[in-house]
Amino acid sequence: AGPHFGYRLVDEPDALLAHLDAHGLSKYEMPEYYLAVDELPLTASGKIRKLDLVAQVRAGTLVPTPIRWRETVS
Repeated sequence: AGPHFGYRLVDEPDALLAHLDAHGLSKYEMPEYYLAVDELPLTASGKIRKLDLVAQVRAGTLVPTPIRWRETVS
């Protein structure tokens, strides 16, 4: 496993949305898709190679899961 830079890995879409909400992200900024990957493709300088991810999605080797934030009413 690579460096996590102080971030906690989130394995479930609902847990990710709850975490983002707890940290003040607005509902308009919530992600629309969840994509679990073992490792992100990186450039030599450590940036995410987004085009590689797009290519993997188009090839069908990665399948994003649509997600939606739902506020819970107590």
